[in-house]
Amino acid sequence: MNQALQQLHSRIATILIAAIFDGDDIDDLLDLREHEPFDSSWVAADKALDEYRSRVSLDAESLSLIDQIREHAYKRVYTLIQNPDAAAFVSDDFGMIATAVALDFRHDFIVSLWSDYQAGFFSRGRLIPKPGQIH
Repeated sequence: MNQALQQLHSRIATILIAAIFDGDDIDDLLDLREHEPFDSSWVAADKALDEYRSRVSLDAESLSLIDQIREHAYKRVYTLIQNPDAAAFVSDDFGMIATAVALDFRHDFIVSLWSDYQAGFFSRGRLIPKPGQIH
């Protein structure tokens, strides 16, 4: 589990690049995330993850790695575009992704979110559900 989290942590710098946000108004992108269908899908995935996490405990090392991943994602995005709101959104996404990895939790929305980041895309609007797991 921790090896997968460490791999995720090491990939942040190569995944979170300025090109993810190029050509788009950051505030417009964030607005799209705060409206349907993205917002309710994100909240539903987070709730499902929280419910699962309440039944499965994580060790202190995993919790620490998740915190480090969130912090690294926040700082990386803030350094790239100097937008604290965008950095917070990305940090929350990576926190959810990292927690899902640590718990080996599968959820189509979370897999789709991760897939978009790997493709260099900042998710918004409707995500195409992708079954499977995060690799």
